Amino acid sequence: MDDQVKIRGFRIELGEVESTLARCPGVADAVVVAGTNGRGERCLVGYVTPGRSDGSVNPSQLGVVAREFASRYLPAHMVPAVVMVSAEFLLTPTGKVDRRALPAPTFDVSASRPRSPLEAVLCTLFADVLGIDEVGPDDGFFDLGGHSLVATSLVSRVRTALGVELGVSAVFEAPTPAALARLVAGHTTEGGAHDVLLELRGHGSQPPLFCIHPSSGMSWSYAGLLHHLDPETPLYGLQAPSLSGDSVLPQTIEQLAADYLCRIRTVQPSGPYRLLGWSFGGLVAHAIAVQLEREGQQVALLAVLDVTPVAAETDGTQAEGLADDTLDEALAEEIGDASLPEETIARITATAGHSSRLRDRFTPGRFGGDLLLCTAGPNALADDWRPHIGGRITTHEIATTHLRMMRPSALTQIGPVLAAALAGGDR
Repeated sequence: MDDQVKIRGFRIELGEVESTLARCPGVADAVVVAGTNGRGERCLVGYVTPGRSDGSVNPSQLGVVAREFASRYLPAHMVPAVVMVSAEFLLTPTGKVDRRALPAPTFDVSASRPRSPLEAVLCTLFADVLGIDEVGPDDGFFDLGGHSLVATSLVSRVRTALGVELGVSAVFEAPTPAALARLVAGHTTEGGAHDVLLELRGHGSQPPLFCIHPSSGMSWSYAGLLHHLDPETPLYGLQAPSLSGDSVLPQTIEQLAADYLCRIRTVQPSGPYRLLGWSFGGLVAHAIAVQLEREGQQVALLAVLDVTPVAAETDGTQAEGLADDTLDEALAEEIGDASLPEETIARITATAGHSSRLRDRFTPGRFGGDLLLCTAGPNALADDWRPHIGGRITTHEIATTHLRMMRPSALTQIGPVLAAALAGGDR
């Protein structure tokens, strides 16, 4: 009985799984244990040591190869969720493998980044239901430990987030976010990835949250907020018109804010409005709030992520940083290896430069309401904002850097803060 485990209702002989892994070319020895995945659920974890190889197997890929080998000879419920590679197995005094000395399993994900807003949404949903920090667009659902029960939860999340009805079979047919995005695209009228008003979640009974882009002009990264906010909260991103080829550039942040306000009103004609902006987007969000207040409209939430209101007062740690090397770093954080066309990259770069020029000559007005301010670590940004805010400023320090404010580790801190504010709590 020591060599038997029961996982998801199946009784499994560990020795049978071990012997299959050990037959894989390039594997010297194998051990299989019942471990725990990122959701706290029991799963099979395999461990192999490298042996003689004919050179056809890359040692760094031995775990992946061994798992694929096992999947050809074993039923799905007996295939380990992950196979780890160890140089050797430590032994107990009796000569058996010391299973307690085996390292904790890790579920690797690819380095690729989403190539469209829809992929970004699905990557977030995959990570959420799998209980891991991040999933790339080409990462396989089942390779990361997913199974049919979790697939049911995934299609439910897709239905809630995107309003698309899919069966569980869709996950088997399209097991990566990229493949599922192509499948979902056939069921939805999703707009273009570079639309000025980017619909991330277009349905819900609550007032929408409108998110203004950073200097790159792109709002894809706000998709990471979807599984932190009430599913009844519609989510939209505002993106720079220049990304879609508009050659008429705004000459001031106020002009840009007025344009975005017109687009916001196509979704929500009147208040109360809820606005969020990261970096350069925080300045535009504040300018929109000033215009709305001037028109007698209510702004229920103004949230700004890590930006000072006046460019001349920005130090090196808080600036968007549009020198070439810093711009490259910022774009890498936002689009990763999205394999965008050179023309699109050129437009993003030009948009970032234009955003910097708008910021340099921007003098913010005064908004009479409250400000929710999230900062990358401790700083004095609240003091900088005080002359431009009539109400209360609530500051939350986020353990991250400026450029990584939209990464999963930061969003796990920002998300609950926003959710509470949107629910009428701390603003």
